[in-house]
Amino acid sequence: MKWLLIAVFGLLMSAFTALQLPYVQNHLFGKLLQHLSHTTQFSITHQCFQLKSLQRASLTGLTIRDPQDNLMVAVDQLAVRINPLQLLKNRHITLKTVCIQDAQVHLYQEGEEGYNLNVLL
Repeated sequence: MKWLLIAVFGLLMSAFTALQLPYVQNHLFGKLLQHLSHTTQFSITHQCFQLKSLQRASLTGLTIRDPQDNLMVAVDQLAVRINPLQLLKNRHITLKTVCIQDAQVHLYQEGEEGYNLNVLL
């Protein structure tokens, strides 16, 4: 039993350490964006994602294109700071700080259905 606990602890520490590596973070975030792209039919790409701590994350080179390949959103740099305790308590992400640099948002109305970004929200 003692060795089992040591092995489980070792596996948890290895997983936590692996999640700190930028390659692993980018890969997992890329998979998340692929799933989101498949679900929404929008092309969503990024250059680099980095989770700096449990409270801070940064994203560079985010682009979102609609199914007709029209650019909807382009952000050079995005940094967020969250409150992880609120996520545990309310299961909602509470943003403390959002910093956006060099962003383009192409918003247009699509008839009575609303705006082109409504699908993503």
